[in-house]
Amino acid sequence: MTKENRFKKLWKRISRFVSVLDQTARTLSALVSIVTFLGLGSVVIGYLQNMPTLLIFGGLILVLSIPIFITLYTLVLEAKERPQTNGSPPLDASVYPPPTIANVVVLLKDIVYEYESDRQTMRQRKRFRVRALQDGVTSFPDRYRWTGQGKCIVESCTPGFKIVNERKEEFWDYFDVQFPHPLHKDEEVEFTIEWKLFDENKSAVPFLSTMIDFDTEHLSMQVILPPELAPRRAYFYDFADYIDTLPIEAQEVEWDSMTHSIRREVYRPKRYHKYLIRWYWG
Repeated sequence: MTKENRFKKLWKRISRFVSVLDQTARTLSALVSIVTFLGLGSVVIGYLQNMPTLLIFGGLILVLSIPIFITLYTLVLEAKERPQTNGSPPLDASVYPPPTIANVVVLLKDIVYEYESDRQTMRQRKRFRVRALQDGVTSFPDRYRWTGQGKCIVESCTPGFKIVNERKEEFWDYFDVQFPHPLHKDEEVEFTIEWKLFDENKSAVPFLSTMIDFDTEHLSMQVILPPELAPRRAYFYDFADYIDTLPIEAQEVEWDSMTHSIRREVYRPKRYHKYLIRWYWG
């Protein structure tokens, strides 16, 4: 068994343990609720019937059950907001298309996803720096899947680079970035693509993900959220394959109050891996 497979197996066991802990907390919360009502009933009966022993017994039950109930109830709430990794597909688990034939190496893939305070107006920018692996490379392919509903305009921000061959296949919107001229082997170019988005029904799922189709030296992912949309918590995931629904890595990440953003840098990300930032407003 490889180290990666052992890690996956360990992660599945941890996920199952969290799921069992969640279910146990829910069951214990219900039992503590019953015990609390019994304690309250004992206090009432002891008071009405002038039975000090029953009154004291009921009071002790209330004193002990209240902090236990609060603790268990907090665990249940935390479990509801915690990302589900117990085998259920994540929200962006649509199967990716087959890997792209590599005719370039990506030196930099810099993605910035920005929300306005209305939670409807958004934009995403991708900045690429690529190097041709052969002569005659004329374009660069890309794709996206937006979960919102409304206006979605894709355009090039770099003069001379054009968005062409836009098309939709199953879940995905495809396009090519056409270069100003065919590249020679080892020639490098840099360009930026921008998505202008308006989510009419606020239905867009709050995540940013990307698939590593080409050998890549540096991946940068940033989500910009204004203070009024500061998340309660956020997580970074690394999926070993585009068909995987269980990540091999999951880390909690922080929203930076100075930059109003969640940022993650990955140096030499692995090809065919999927990297994802997911945040929760609570």
